Amino acid sequence: MKRLISILISLSLLLLAGCAEAPAASPSSSESMLPSGDMPGSSSSVFDRLVEDNKDYRSAADKVIMTSSISYERLVSDVVPSLAADSINATIATLAANLRLSADLRGEEAINDHRNNADLAAYYEVQEIVLAHVCEKSVSYTVRSTVYSGGMHAQDSDTTLNFDAQTGKQLSLDDIFDVTADIYLPRLHAEILRIIDAEKLTAEPTEFLYYENYAEVLTANFFNDKWYLTDDTLYLIYQPYEIAPYTAGVITFAVPYSSIADILENSQVG
Repeated sequence: MKRLISILISLSLLLLAGCAEAPAASPSSSESMLPSGDMPGSSSSVFDRLVEDNKDYRSAADKVIMTSSISYERLVSDVVPSLAADSINATIATLAANLRLSADLRGEEAINDHRNNADLAAYYEVQEIVLAHVCEKSVSYTVRSTVYSGGMHAQDSDTTLNFDAQTGKQLSLDDIFDVTADIYLPRLHAEILRIIDAEKLTAEPTEFLYYENYAEVLTANFFNDKWYLTDDTLYLIYQPYEIAPYTAGVITFAVPYSSIADILENSQVG
């Protein structure tokens, strides 16, 4: 169900785009996390674009102590040059492999924790690297992570990777603006503040979950790896606890290019 929800969210975002859309993904059999020869320009099916790595971590008594699922979507697009696509796919595959190495360490920790306390609930984690946007200027991936390692609830987070579609070079937020951070960050924070203030006017008090001092704490986010692009919108991400409690989840704000057009670098967006 969690995978289905993530896929539906990704597809909904893609409906906003006018360029080539990211492929829909459906689970296939588990595969190696190594890059495949099935790269852009091939006639592969949607199923072949999704790479999955599912692993159980077991105790000496063969009890499952932790489960881990890592998946990513290969980039297959007619608007991205093959060399750039190969570079992007290699970066994504390397990220997935590094996530597996980190999961292996957490798996060892989980086994030790359960050795000391056999009553602990089994740990689990899901890492999904989702292709969110493709066009001739940019490619964006979101990395959706849920990790449970004991306690009251899992920890959710969203991070991102963004690329120049023509070169495969990874983009920073600086690359999509033609002004410096001391100019564009206050503009982005102001756009988010405007969105929250408007929501406050219409939301029921019990549904407005932001911290009382949200206007102050939202400026602490420099975004870094917490933004991604579509054809007409910049999405900005706040993790749980940054501007609202855990129950609010990961919060994503949509900032239309039209509202910040005067400071955008049009070679990357628009």
